[in-house]
Formats: sequence, structure tokens, C-alpha cells
Amino acid sequence: MGKSKTIPARLSVLILALVLAFAFAGCGPKDENKPKPLMFDAEEASVKAETIDYYWSGDVKYDCFIIKQNGKYGTMDKNGKTVSEPAHENVGINMIYDEKSGATKWGLTLADNDYTDLYYVEANGEVSAVSPNGIGFEDRCEVYWTPEGPIMLIYEIDSSSEVELNFNTYYSYQFITSDAFMSFPGRKDISRVIPVREVTEMNYQQNGDTGMAVPVYKSEKYGLFDFDTKKMLTDFVYDDCTRFAVGGVFAAKKDGKWGYVSDSGKEITGFYFEASFPVEEYESSVRRMFLPVNGYIVTKKDGKYGMINALGETVADNDFDYLSQVSPDGIFWAYKDGKWSRCTPKI
Repeated sequence: MGKSKTIPARLSVLILALVLAFAFAGCGPKDENKPKPLMFDAEEASVKAETIDYYWSGDVKYDCFIIKQNGKYGTMDKNGKTVSEPAHENVGINMIYDEKSGATKWGLTLADNDYTDLYYVEANGEVSAVSPNGIGFEDRCEVYWTPEGPIMLIYEIDSSSEVELNFNTYYSYQFITSDAFMSFPGRKDISRVIPVREVTEMNYQQNGDTGMAVPVYKSEKYGLFDFDTKKMLTDFVYDDCTRFAVGGVFAAKKDGKWGYVSDSGKEITGFYFEASFPVEEYESSVRRMFLPVNGYIVTKKDGKYGMINALGETVADNDFDYLSQVSPDGIFWAYKDGKWSRCTPKI
């Protein structure tokens, strides 16, 4: 029989040391100063603006961004070139009659003189020479884009309007204000999960010749409820909640901070964000949360802006002074240290 081969003791110790070194690699203290890899590409641009924003309506696919300079609004293309000089007092998504095309559509508008002069914005950012006729609630509307179609939120309508109450009109009342109303143009496969509060009883109240059932809530807390299965997906744990899911995502508030929850009840992020955009409401202003536009969400934390995708993954940390939402071409604008950059998400 041949002799068995043995490894010298000194070599054995060396091999063991190498194995342990590889096994515990990365388990020591992390270098917090090491820069994190950016989840977006950025190119600095010579753009001067107070803010740059992206808007999307249901009827027009916009290739332009809205810029604000010296308190006035205009348009620029996706490369940062001014298309229409900032000269208007207001901007919004409105239903207008376009005299050029002879059609009523949802579109981007610029306005002057408290909306008495309203101008239609073309897809490329050019402003219509003819002032279209508005329909009366241009300063009370927000439009969000979802994968299923546009969602329109109107803050004020004629209180005499009557709507049959069913799921399709569930969102018709008590959204942002007591008279608020919501409709879903082109509704298709919209999430049938809704935010609800726990009710202990219903009291009937007479109001002149009419009456209505008024709920008595157990608390002010919200939970998510599946309209089809009639089952709660979450407990009643949220202080506030957006009344609809965009792209399957709700914004919810807990312990004074906001976060994001999927329409399956899964918490996508923690609760550490601040309300991120102003909403005009009966001559006052409240703060609400951005919801997904083209799959991305602008967030705000400690006064700084950042971005996540609809899965909750971080695209940009919250260290920017301003961020636009993402266009269909995958472009957003970021402002930091007095400079604007044209950016594209990687995830």
C-alpha cells in the first residue's frame, strides 16, 4: 500500500485562514462614505427654470415639459429647448373645446386672468393661438395616468348633479372635499380595491324633502377592502389614504408620515415620506402625495425630492431640490445645487 499524503501543518493553517477570509468577506463594517450606484443616467443641461414638470392628460400624449420662470409658465421640449416662452399665470389639465380641431378633449392648458383667458397646449409644446372655451372647473381638476387609462379628479361640481350609486360611481363623493367627484374616462380593469373606514351604525337624517343615511365611524382609521371578495386586505391602520389606486398603488399615511401600499395590501415602502404636491381646495391649499406616472413616483423626505418605481425600488435618493415626473419616453428633470439635469431611470 502507498503512503497517505498529508498537508504540512503550516500550509493547513494558511488554507484555513484564506477560507475564513473569503467566508467573512463583507461582514465587517460597511464604508458608509462609499457612493451608491446611481439608478438613473444624468446629463447636466443649461436650462434656467424655477420648476420643470411633466403632465399627462387622457387624450394627448405630451412630448413637452412645463417650465416656470419668474412665476410664469411656458413649455420646453424633452431636450431642454424652449418651445413657448414662460408668459402665463396658471397651468393645468382641463377639458376644453379646441376650435382648431372642433373637438372637446382633455388636454394641457395655460391660463391668464384667473382662467378667463385659456390656451391649449399642443403635444409638442406649442401654444394654440386661439383661446379654447373652458367648461367651468378648470381650477378644480387633476388628471392622473394609469396603465388602464386616465383618472380624472374634480374637486367641485354642481351639487344638484345626481349619480346612480354603484361601484362605477363609488368614487363620486367625499374625496378631497365633501362635494368632490371622480370619474374614470376609458375605465378598464381598474383596481376594485377601495379604502374604507369601520362603521358601527347608520343613522338616517332628514334634510327637507330628502334624507340620507349617515355612517357612524368607529374611528378615523382606513383599511383596504376588496370590493369583489368583500374581505379586508389590511387592518384599519392608516390615518389617511388616497381614494384610488393608480397603477395598483395607494399612498397611505401612518403616524404622521406617508408611504405606499399595493392594492394587494402589501406595504411597498416604509412610512417616512412627506406630502409631495399642493392641491387647490376651496381657496386654500392642502398637501397630497404623488402617485405613479408612467411607472414612477416622485417622493419627498426631509424637504428633499427623490424617486421610486411602482415596486418601491429607489431610483433617486431624496437629496434633490426638485424633480419632475417621468415622461412616456423615460425622461425626468432633476434640480440640485442650482443646476438642472436631464435624467433617465435605469430601473
